[in-house]
Amino acid sequence: MDSSNSSSMNDGEVQEVIVQTRSSELIVLHDVSSQTDQAMYSSNAEFQAYSVRKFNELKVAINQVRDLVLASAISPQSSTDNMSNDFEEHETIFPVLSYPDWESFNASLAEETRKQQVLKYLQSMGGVDLKEAVSRMLRSIITDEVTSLYSWKGGKGKKKFNSLLIVPLIIKAVRMHKKMSVQESTVSEVEKCIIAFVVHATDRMKRKLNRAGKNSETTGDEVDT
Repeated sequence: MDSSNSSSMNDGEVQEVIVQTRSSELIVLHDVSSQTDQAMYSSNAEFQAYSVRKFNELKVAINQVRDLVLASAISPQSSTDNMSNDFEEHETIFPVLSYPDWESFNASLAEETRKQQVLKYLQSMGGVDLKEAVSRMLRSIITDEVTSLYSWKGGKGKKKFNSLLIVPLIIKAVRMHKKMSVQESTVSEVEKCIIAFVVHATDRMKRKLNRAGKNSETTGDEVDT
């Protein structure tokens, strides 16, 4: 904050009081009085009353500046809280479990505020390289069951993944990745990672089923013993 408060009083003369603040874009310039002003009053008592009134007005102005400064100090924390709330909301609805919900979510990305919220969420997924970054983004928002309903171009009776609004958003999130090597990836490279994720959705489902079956057998053996 850029602030100043100056006052000079010599031989009963009050010349100027200035309060300025730049951060809140409020500037208060308050000329309380001068020796010329004093000549306008018939008695020293009247002039003193005038000065007191002006200083009270100045006090109100200073309090307003203080309130603005306090508000600006609080707002970053409010932004952090809002971001945290956004992430909590996404963690509640992600990954999307059904095709109708996925289509509804994808359509919601046409709204700018929603798009920016999801972009921040995708950025938070991290990843050591491009393949892992894209995979982490996709795994965080969509299940393999829903992904398996798609192919990149919509072949073999499946839905088109390349027309979804989430695709350019993933590309943008990659561009904003913390690692420079990931940021510098081309659109084609990002798309190849997305295609690989979509193509192998069925394989991932099979592996999960196999693991679930083995775990079930192991649990059954432990019960028998």
